[in-house]
Amino acid sequence: MEHLVFESALRSLLIAVAAVVILTALRIRTAAAQHAVFTGLLLVMLTLPIWISFGPKAALPVLPARAEPAASIVAASVAPTVPEPVTTELADLPAPPSKPPFWNWSNALMGIYLIGAAALLLRLMVGTIRANRLSSASCAGPVTVGLFSPKIILPANWQEWPQAQLDAVMTHERAHTRRHDPLVQWLALLNRALFWFHPLAWWLERRLTALAEEACDAAVLEHGHDPRDYSQYLLDLARAVQRSGMRVNVTGMAMPGSYLPQRVEKMIAGVVTSRVSRARIICAALACAICSAVFAAGELDRISQLPLTPILPIAAPAPKPEMLLAPAKVARVVVAQATPAPQGPAQTAPPAPASQAALANTQNAPAQPRFEVASVKRASECQFNNSIDPASVALLGMPLKPILMEAFKVRNDQIEGPSWLETDCFDISAKIPEGATREQLPAMLQALLAERFKLVAHKEERPRPGFGLVVDKGGLKCKEDDPNTNFMGPGRAGTMAIGRAGHGGLKGVMTMEALAARLSTQGYGPVEDLTGLTGKYDIQLTWTPGTVLEPAPPDAAIPAPAPDLFAALRESLGLKLERRNQQVQFVVIDHIERIPTGN
Repeated sequence: MEHLVFESALRSLLIAVAAVVILTALRIRTAAAQHAVFTGLLLVMLTLPIWISFGPKAALPVLPARAEPAASIVAASVAPTVPEPVTTELADLPAPPSKPPFWNWSNALMGIYLIGAAALLLRLMVGTIRANRLSSASCAGPVTVGLFSPKIILPANWQEWPQAQLDAVMTHERAHTRRHDPLVQWLALLNRALFWFHPLAWWLERRLTALAEEACDAAVLEHGHDPRDYSQYLLDLARAVQRSGMRVNVTGMAMPGSYLPQRVEKMIAGVVTSRVSRARIICAALACAICSAVFAAGELDRISQLPLTPILPIAAPAPKPEMLLAPAKVARVVVAQATPAPQGPAQTAPPAPASQAALANTQNAPAQPRFEVASVKRASECQFNNSIDPASVALLGMPLKPILMEAFKVRNDQIEGPSWLETDCFDISAKIPEGATREQLPAMLQALLAERFKLVAHKEERPRPGFGLVVDKGGLKCKEDDPNTNFMGPGRAGTMAIGRAGHGGLKGVMTMEALAARLSTQGYGPVEDLTGLTGKYDIQLTWTPGTVLEPAPPDAAIPAPAPDLFAALRESLGLKLERRNQQVQFVVIDHIERIPTGN
């Protein structure tokens, strides 16, 4: 049994270290997320003895083979044909093994462990019974008790509290019931009783308690309570608990001790931890699950030793002709792409296949424009900062989806690829070669994506219902802008926003092609410019979208409803949307690496 206890303690320590490393690497700092990870660690630690005893094992061959004694090898290889008689005196016979004493170090350590576990389990049982019998008269501060049906108990003087204090207290305690913190804390105390000799069990119990309180504090502040007033409530409750001289070992709001000053300091200082994206939470959960499975089921095994026999050269059989065909083709393609044809006298050769002729044509084609130098690395966070000038490109904290949109000049809904294209962000800095134009930037981005992310994609056209933007029969109503006005393309032509009460607005100087691209994002379908107008126009448009994205607050003044998009185009700009089917070009990502190659 002592082997089981020791092995469970060692494996749980390795899993805990891996969990801390994963949380640190993924920068997960929110109290609720850390509490969830450490709760999983708690459950793993409690179930480890059962897994070690009855669960499956995975052999990891990393230890060297155990060497056998030379005498046993000789005895096994050279056996006598006729056994010789052996005569032994009685005095030379070994004495029978004596019975080991009952009290040894192993039994002593096991006895100490059982005594400590029994004492802490008894204390836990008494504390559970006392918690179920708590009443307002016996509580100096608010507490939440109950393993499966939590209940909130307030002190006897709760009616004297201000309404703001009562609301903050109830918000905090309701967060405990919603998160089932009493059950998690009880399991942490049970784990501490079973592994009382392990520092990890004590640290885990205290850490879960502190994280639960911080998560509930965050819930109170999210409900709009003032941090200073709430901190004062916590200090008043802590003083009340200290004056009463009683401390109930259940989940409570006051929690007097070393963690209360830290909680107050964080709230007063306004330390706000950014929310964790769902992708990082899923990555952390998968990484922790894999590490737990490896450290729980992994078992070190010895590498089987190869026989010490000489390795003689063996003549390989001649390969068949069909086996040589594919490698020869691959070699010719690689050489043709990597090195130029050798210079020398003309040689007579058989006509090349069609595939090699196409390859030769690609060699004679003009080189694709590329950046002079580029740096690509994974970003620590998504910032969506981009800067493009005639000399350089800086895309900081950008996902690949908008970069692909710029590279292929398509919309977001025209790219089909893995979901991480919108969640994984990268820092890309590149130098544009001298003399390159703005029109060559998409080609340079395509070359960069192919080189660093191994991008392989193809384009295909599909029918899709949409609209055509045409001039209304009443004539154009928007004014053409000065032709000398600087124009930076559809992406910077103007601003579009959905305001309160569902009003949409579009304002800026843009071409009709840019206007059509903006209108394509409103959910009606792709819009194609069929006006035939090539100038830039001053666009000012207000409409009511079909879906209200942000409701107005009750006390806000709601403006008069604006016309819908179709009517607004006719009335304000003299334009019209005609329904028509279009052949929309899609970019399908066949292959792309999630980790870019090194700089």
